[in-house]
Amino acid sequence: MRATRSRTRAATNLLTSTPDEVALAIACRVLTARDLLCLIIACRRFRVKCIVASGGVRVPTAKDCPGNHGLASTTQGVVGQWCDVCGKKDLPVDSRLFGCRICNYDVCESCHRQGGAAAAASAAAPEMLSLAEEAARRWLAGCSEQERGWVPRRGLESWLGLMHEVGVLRLPLVFGRSAELVSLSEGGARATHMIVPGSAGYGRVAASRVVMRSGRHYVQFTLGNDSHGVDLGVIRPGFDLEGTDRSACEASGSCFYGVGGECVYTDAYEEDGATGSYRWLGMQDMAAGDRIGLLLDLTERAQEGQQGTMTVFKNGEKMGVMVTDAAGTGESVGPELIGPLCWAVDLMGSNDSVRIESLAAPPAPTADELQRARDYYWEDDDQV
Repeated sequence: MRATRSRTRAATNLLTSTPDEVALAIACRVLTARDLLCLIIACRRFRVKCIVASGGVRVPTAKDCPGNHGLASTTQGVVGQWCDVCGKKDLPVDSRLFGCRICNYDVCESCHRQGGAAAAASAAAPEMLSLAEEAARRWLAGCSEQERGWVPRRGLESWLGLMHEVGVLRLPLVFGRSAELVSLSEGGARATHMIVPGSAGYGRVAASRVVMRSGRHYVQFTLGNDSHGVDLGVIRPGFDLEGTDRSACEASGSCFYGVGGECVYTDAYEEDGATGSYRWLGMQDMAAGDRIGLLLDLTERAQEGQQGTMTVFKNGEKMGVMVTDAAGTGESVGPELIGPLCWAVDLMGSNDSVRIESLAAPPAPTADELQRARDYYWEDDDQV
């Protein structure tokens, strides 16, 4: 034990005395956010801000959006919003925000109140990073384009936190939460609705704990041999699936590929239970044993009228685009897919079973595929 402590002190002294460029090279060899955090705890110099951020990163202003469109005061109506100035996440549902929908830019009331001259002064100064933060920034720069798309930096979010977020999203996908009558097996990869004599036939929900807030994500759900009443899709992270017997499709911000093939959803700005559904181009139902892939693309939000898209695959073949943006019309085509979201299943029949796994994301739908999905939606007079 004494020898171990002695070696630890010697290593710490060495890290403390090395030049910054050597210490940074050591930090860049660390492969996980957790190990970088351990380095910060072991040696103070790795958390001291001493490096000017590459590219002259500047602090966002609290008084206007990047496009200089002005900020409008609103009371947010969805769970999981964040401030683009201070980076604070998961603001309360009744928070007052100042935002621009064209730039998708939001400022919390506190930052807006403290803005003006102070914000302008801080925006003119380059951002300073610690050795650990710079190492995390370089690690992210070396990630794939898809992985960098998962974690666009907002405000002064920690690079170390973003590195951790990518690490979590890289892990094999499993169900991490479930309702009382859903059992998880195969390390959380399979969710099964248990047979309980006399229980009501309510939907029972299982969901992943991994949160998707941006970028392209692909999941494959494999239906069990006895599965006949399953909905597959996404819900908000805050949905209380452990404490309710309601269908996940009734949760605000949810979107599901329904058992009959239709899209079943509740808009993010609607109250729970305000559920709608519609048919879409290429729609097919699903059957026991099918492999259903869902491609969630949350990258198309830079322009007014755009939102996330969802494309559906069945047994390796693309069926079509189930949810698309409004192509600048200002009108939504189906639900508004806005992060943060989690993968989820709604098991409505006893003994229904679904296995979840993450796979490499296929290409995003083409502009032509998106337009044909929009045209079909607006031309179908019998939407339900």
